[in-house]
Amino acid sequence: MKFILGILVGVLGGGFIGYFIDFDFDIDEDVQEVSVSPLEITPTPLLLNPANNIKKESDIVSELDNTKFKKVYALLKRNYYQPEDITNEKIEEWLIRGLLYSVEDPYTDYFNEEQGGEFKDEMKGDFEGIGAVLEKRKKNLYVTEVLKKRPAAQSGLLPGDVILEVDEKAVIDETIWETILRIRGEKNTDVVLKVVRKGEVKDIKITRQNIHVENITLKWLGEKNTIAYFDISQFGDSLNNEFLDAYKQFQFKKEDKNSANVSGIIVDLRYNGGGYLDGAVNLASYFLPKGAVVLKVETNKGIESVLKSKTLSVFSGMKKDTTTPLVILVNGGTASSSEIFTSALKEYGRATVVGEKTFGKGVVQQIFPLGFSSDEFVKITIAKWLTPNENNVTHENPIIPDEIVEWDRSKMTDKEFTAEYDPQLEKAIEILGN
Repeated sequence: MKFILGILVGVLGGGFIGYFIDFDFDIDEDVQEVSVSPLEITPTPLLLNPANNIKKESDIVSELDNTKFKKVYALLKRNYYQPEDITNEKIEEWLIRGLLYSVEDPYTDYFNEEQGGEFKDEMKGDFEGIGAVLEKRKKNLYVTEVLKKRPAAQSGLLPGDVILEVDEKAVIDETIWETILRIRGEKNTDVVLKVVRKGEVKDIKITRQNIHVENITLKWLGEKNTIAYFDISQFGDSLNNEFLDAYKQFQFKKEDKNSANVSGIIVDLRYNGGGYLDGAVNLASYFLPKGAVVLKVETNKGIESVLKSKTLSVFSGMKKDTTTPLVILVNGGTASSSEIFTSALKEYGRATVVGEKTFGKGVVQQIFPLGFSSDEFVKITIAKWLTPNENNVTHENPIIPDEIVEWDRSKMTDKEFTAEYDPQLEKAIEILGN
């Protein structure tokens, strides 16, 4: 999900300084993922029955030989040259991190109170930041998107910039969360980013402001404004209500005899790293017939849940649209819940997919709170999801668009950036015959 440095990006995954995306893959081969993988899901109860565990937690803990740990701890306390840096709080946090890291799953992670609070702000779309989308590719931190009329754009930050320093401190050895927390800050305070742009090093001073990111915006495109363009940034807390409001506008125009007919639909999921699983199922329900399989959830016990397209609430007054020509825009930042929606509509022949191959995140996480604070939690991969045809979407097996349109935003000229050049969107409009 992407993160708006100030947003969670990776269910899946981007970061806004608003968003961020943390990719551990070679940038020359594949574009992106969202390290803070989007919080996928509130899974069905049958996936989470502790009684199904092979061993009780106490049995596993009792088997651990903590003699080595005690010895290392004593050596560290006795010999480390700055013993004041060794605190119980630090030791506890890194023991937790080490335990989770031992499974070598990039989506299973620990969030302390500060990180957990930022994560939740990302999902809500409200934060204090600069309004830019970041991706961590290997050791480099890239700006992939800047939000219009937000501090980053107003200060001259551009897609393709590589961030070297934040307030004169290098970012190369930091996790993306550590960098995000330094870029974010109180409203009306300044942050200075040192970036590389086309071989030239620049310092860019940006004043932080309150940032609110809508989960969805609706525009009308085409020569006669007959194409409904749904731009969905993430499957966040309020997507269901926000999409319902947008869909009402769409349906009103579609049924209005005094306006031009609706000729097509575009759903833009580029740099949408995912979010809540039910958001993907609910969104697909607007465009697939009742009972159509959206995804299957598989645990270590096999397929335990099949999630299907729902009936739209009679109280909403909305009708499904299963016939209007539909195009989905995707790229390497499209992950998780976005891929669930895309794969379901693609396999049913309901949509044409345009853009670049997706990230490939076919697993499901759940958040488990720790202690007394709901902001401190662990995020654990509990299952993988399969497409209706039981394909497992992975980084090696992503969704391949029906129409491949490559677009390297880092190579855009200033003129193209100002003119809002978008070859992938242009292709979608062309396919819809406008």
